[in-house]
Amino acid sequence: MIKLKIVVFTFLFAMMGVLTVSADGDYRITDLNEVVRIDANGDARITKKVTYHFDDEMNGVYFKESLKKGTASQSLQWGGLTSIEVSHNNGGKQTILPRQGDSSYGYVETKTSQQVQEKIYYPVQENDQLTMFYHYTLKGVVVNWDDIAEINWLPIGTRDVAIEKLRLEFALPNQPASTLKAWVHGRSVGHVLVNKKQANITVNSKKIGPDDTVEVHTYFDTSQTPLNTNKQSGNRAAYIQKQEKAIALKNKKSLQIKKVIGFIVSPIVIMILVFIIMLKTIQRRKLLQSARQQSGVTGDIVHIFDIPNDIGPALVSERIAKSVTNAKLIIATLLDLIAHRKIAMTYDDIQKQDDITYSVLDETNLQPFELVFINMIFGKYRRAVVHAEFKQPESGVSNRIKKDISSCTKALKEAEKQASIIDHVLTNKIKSQQFFLTLALILVQ
Repeated sequence: MIKLKIVVFTFLFAMMGVLTVSADGDYRITDLNEVVRIDANGDARITKKVTYHFDDEMNGVYFKESLKKGTASQSLQWGGLTSIEVSHNNGGKQTILPRQGDSSYGYVETKTSQQVQEKIYYPVQENDQLTMFYHYTLKGVVVNWDDIAEINWLPIGTRDVAIEKLRLEFALPNQPASTLKAWVHGRSVGHVLVNKKQANITVNSKKIGPDDTVEVHTYFDTSQTPLNTNKQSGNRAAYIQKQEKAIALKNKKSLQIKKVIGFIVSPIVIMILVFIIMLKTIQRRKLLQSARQQSGVTGDIVHIFDIPNDIGPALVSERIAKSVTNAKLIIATLLDLIAHRKIAMTYDDIQKQDDITYSVLDETNLQPFELVFINMIFGKYRRAVVHAEFKQPESGVSNRIKKDISSCTKALKEAEKQASIIDHVLTNKIKSQQFFLTLALILVQ
């Protein structure tokens, strides 16, 4: 008996290693530092320093720059990429050149009227860090009016991941600035500093969500951009101040409404939700108690040394609505059939798991899902399977598992329905109601 347990546990850990599936690649932007230097002609020379942390292997990153300006403004113009540099795991800077052929390193640029994209090829490993330095120019950023020069721009647009830390700086050509006002819009915008003496604006935020944007609206004296050819007639300063005042008033009213909801409506809604959740919890407990009484687990213990199990661990897991991976399902069913002398496991040395051979002994009195399982593992002609074949992605047994695993799990569900103790439909319905009620409770808090 002890030897059999050793064999079973050795097999279990070996199979768990075989049936592991790798995850998709992922990354985080831990820091973004962007410096926008305005030239006398109204162009913007930009240095964008972006630090990426990778949670898996990847072939590189994308850099995207939107050419959209503020509302009702003409598009920006791409002034060209000066250079791309990279620091790998805090090492020295290296220049990334245009990609040649199928090289693993380099960048490829694609451009439309709405956006410029740089696809940077630079393979990285799990837990690697890349700090990219993008140097480029945008034209048409500044509009010179009769009274002031204006920038209305969205330097931080939407992206795939959040920015964990942001620093954004706008620097004018001449110090000090006789006129300098700025408004920064965004749900996650933190501290904003306007410094007329140093003629710059800085924005610092701890986290910018993937769907959050940062819009900068500023104006300053036209003497900063005397060579700008992007001109429009009219006095703009008063209009901008009126526009921003209206935005501030709207935000203030929205905040007041949220406060009313928070102090009056929310407590009432929370009480109602808590009451309903308590009722649903009681209902679930009654269902569970009824199922236990039907199954006999509330009665006296018949055996204290062993637990009778004639239906197999996979069916038990399905019966109690315990979701398991395909790997665990295969392991549990195979071990159960070995224990019931339906499948033979032969070996010369248990330490050499790859040499273990599995073969079909007996197919009588098997449940339908077990027959489907045996057909999936051993095929139509019931050929013996060597353990090493499970590790080979294109082996016969691996291909059969990929092809038939859905049929096997479907047969398992059908078997459970024949003698179901728990009403899964009703139970799952109540669980779903509890989930959405709890979610609503969290949202209103």
